[in-house]
Amino acid sequence: MKKLTIFSSLVLLGAVSLASVPAQPAIAGCGGLLGPCPPNSPRPQPPDWATFEGRFRKMNDWGSNRGYISCYPNFHQGHSSSGDVLGAVCLKGSGITSQSLYAVDLGSPPSPDARFRAVADWASKNGSAAGYPNFHQLDRGKGLFYGAILLPSEAVDSQDIPAQELGFPSSSEERFRAINNWATRRGYVGGFPNFNQADYGQGVVFGAVLIKSGYGQGVSIPLSELR
Repeated sequence: MKKLTIFSSLVLLGAVSLASVPAQPAIAGCGGLLGPCPPNSPRPQPPDWATFEGRFRKMNDWGSNRGYISCYPNFHQGHSSSGDVLGAVCLKGSGITSQSLYAVDLGSPPSPDARFRAVADWASKNGSAAGYPNFHQLDRGKGLFYGAILLPSEAVDSQDIPAQELGFPSSSEERFRAINNWATRRGYVGGFPNFNQADYGQGVVFGAVLIKSGYGQGVSIPLSELR
């Protein structure tokens, strides 16, 4: 694992500074950007953009409709003069592909984190440096397919990052924010976890995929465009 100098940097989400914007909690029907929950009221079904998997689907489609191969959320969010915005990293460049993978070939992963690990492992065994699920899925009668984005070695670096350097993130969304911040402070466009982790005797490390310059950009997506 290569050692990199740590230094502080202002985290930018497009043109919107998030340095002073507290991270919102995971959204489930109300609260956060959805507004306050009425007292003692049942929570309604959350919109797709407000769930972990749904935000991937929405941002993937937003990006593919605008000339990117895909976009994925970095789980930063904030407010601009035009309204609420959600942070994304949008991918472009030769060798980045979208592919449908049989769920059974991935071991039918039971959770979002497990699907990340399964896609990462499949990618490394099949000629790609990294990959992540876009959480689209479809069954045309021949078995369930999962959508995946595959990245070549030219586009990414893989890195084991000490959990301590990331502040020991406790949720999937926190791990995304922490790794994205770690990456951008070191000159990368962004980064995301592959949800592998290990302890080689010097503390827990989290697996991360770091997007190189020229293969993507950070984007602030208006929430209104994801509804």
